[in-house]
Amino acid sequence: HAERHFSHRGTAKPGRPDAVRPGAQLHAAGMAAVKARRRQRDRVAKLRRKLDAIGLPYVKNHSHIVPVMVGDAKKCKWISDLLLERHSIYIQPINYPTVPRGTERLRITPTPFHDDVLIAELRDALVSVWHALGLPLFQGAYPITPASDLLHELAMFKNFGVTTFQAEDEIAAVCA
Repeated sequence: HAERHFSHRGTAKPGRPDAVRPGAQLHAAGMAAVKARRRQRDRVAKLRRKLDAIGLPYVKNHSHIVPVMVGDAKKCKWISDLLLERHSIYIQPINYPTVPRGTERLRITPTPFHDDVLIAELRDALVSVWHALGLPLFQGAYPITPASDLLHELAMFKNFGVTTFQAEDEIAAVCA
């Protein structure tokens, strides 16, 4: 009867065709989870590039959470409300006492299911709401950096008061 202590439910006897099915199912589920984590990391990176392109301040971290800094509790709540009312996008505002006063932020959590279209719609909605509140958007760079591509994308939002600046060298860029 000692054999019963080491047997596993659902495992067939060796040599039978269904003996590997439970293990194969576990492997497939594990691979799907790995693929989903990779996709989520890709979506987070894509969102960060879009935020960089429009000059939105966010905390650069290694997390799947992208905290967009607002710095004011009322504006943070207002941004969240406007995103929901005008764009049907819910972004959680994080205010005191969860974070210290003056560090209020929006908590954006991209999932593997947020495609390029949804990420672009979020970017556009954030630009619209930032503009409605009169909050500044700024991106500065100099020509030899990859930021030049970001400046071209950002230029599409000039009608929202977005300011871009392309410097001739590093010193001018830093001084911007």
